[in-house]
Amino acid sequence: MRAVDALAWQDRFEERAAILEFDAGLRRHQAEARAYADVLTRWRLEHPNEPIACFAEVAGEGPPDARSA
Repeated sequence: MRAVDALAWQDRFEERAAILEFDAGLRRHQAEARAYADVLTRWRLEHPNEPIACFAEVAGEGPPDARSA
């Protein structure tokens, strides 16, 4: 995966998390966990033949911790 692609996916995640936190009123950890799931779903739709490991490399080591605050 190219660095430009990785940055684009990171931007999508951050934007989605911000929308969920501020517009939907979710707590930050909840917004990030939901954003991760949303962006992962989008990745799977746009890259049906690529292994999910490619997304994990872009997103880091996995979804943000979804523990209660």
